[in-house]
Amino acid sequence: MSQLKLKPIYKEAPYFQPLISTLFIYLIFVYLLTLNPFRFSLFYFDRFFQFKRGLVSTLLGGSHIQDILLNLVMLFPLGLVVGLILRMLQINKRQSIIIASGLAFLISSSIEICQIFLPRSFSVVDIVANTMGGFIGGWLAYPFGNFDSQELFRNLYDKGRLFYSRIIILYCVAATIILMIPVSINTFSNWDSSFHLLIGNEATLNRSWSGSIYKLAIFNRTLRKQEVEKLDVLNLEQETPAELSNGLLVEYIFDKPETKKFGALRNSLELNPLHNSSVEFNPDGGIFIKQNSLIGTQMPATDLVQLLKKTNRFSLAIWFQPENLRLDGPARIVTLSENTRRRNFSLGQSRANLIF
Repeated sequence: MSQLKLKPIYKEAPYFQPLISTLFIYLIFVYLLTLNPFRFSLFYFDRFFQFKRGLVSTLLGGSHIQDILLNLVMLFPLGLVVGLILRMLQINKRQSIIIASGLAFLISSSIEICQIFLPRSFSVVDIVANTMGGFIGGWLAYPFGNFDSQELFRNLYDKGRLFYSRIIILYCVAATIILMIPVSINTFSNWDSSFHLLIGNEATLNRSWSGSIYKLAIFNRTLRKQEVEKLDVLNLEQETPAELSNGLLVEYIFDKPETKKFGALRNSLELNPLHNSSVEFNPDGGIFIKQNSLIGTQMPATDLVQLLKKTNRFSLAIWFQPENLRLDGPARIVTLSENTRRRNFSLGQSRANLIF
């Protein structure tokens, strides 16, 4: 008596190859989205293992409920497609869910490990959420009540198989647009006008920097390379020449006995020591900011922010010398912010590196 052999359903399903293609395309865009901007560096790896926020806080990352929901959704399609493929290969539901969850775990872990080398944060919570998304997707690949995702996919494929190539192209275009959204919305329109311009620390006094600052200039335009080279050869006590002063909003030359100010906002952005800070002029020029000191504007830099919003670009030129290369945090050299989380911009020092 011959044994009846079951014929795998994928050999009769015309949409098996499209599922495989969809899986690979989706994975490509997941990695593109999560590893952008691809500036891998051991610097971020070293910072991660300094555990500045504590070991538990570092591993859990800064996940909020929105992040958890997004991470659940991110690998849900992966679990669903993998589940559908395994179902066609006649893998039972339990094994399929385990494989889909395991694959989601491995992919999520690889992403988070890679992010340790990027200016992004590692989070165990993200791995758990991604794995749960894969689990749910693998579970829903099999019939659940009156819902059958395989039947749904079959119907979609039957209706769209003549336009499958167009669907793939449309998917790629849509994914590319989504990847470009952060770049296109990265404007000054959401800058906060209530922040103060500060030098040497945050307003919360927990990112202290120490060293000498000689000059500081802010422009509401992008300086060209040739202009930067011309600024670089100026004497420390020399103001920006007229041919370079287009768009100069404010310039401070810290030279005893008083700070000289130039630019359109020179009268509205007065810098003063704050919180009983200790700041002194150097004999050879510049001011020396001691540890735990802060200078800044008494009033919010509203006019500065409004003018920068109009051009949607700016250049920051600063001549400085840190006291040492052990400062970290990053320690704030100059910042337009409220605290360590809410900022328009910050320029800081982290050991031998500058962080903008």
